Amino acid sequence: MGKGKAKGDVAWYVPKRKTPLVWSTTSASDLISLLSTEYETIRDVYNAITYDQEAKEVLKKYIEKGYGETIAKYFFR
Repeated sequence: MGKGKAKGDVAWYVPKRKTPLVWSTTSASDLISLLSTEYETIRDVYNAITYDQEAKEVLKKYIEKGYGETIAKYFFR
């Protein structure tokens, strides 16, 4: 028996946590990575997303956990 089935293409983690915070598609991950090079904090990246609700939900989870003011380009590589 293996581990549980993945709920998406990309697992999103927070430091010092072994289980994923949230799952997303690769396209949402690519958008977040791209915007992380343009905007400073995770909250800034969240505010820049206008059309991809899945990507906004991923970032919303990080903001809820207290990572909203974290520098995005170092957090999402």
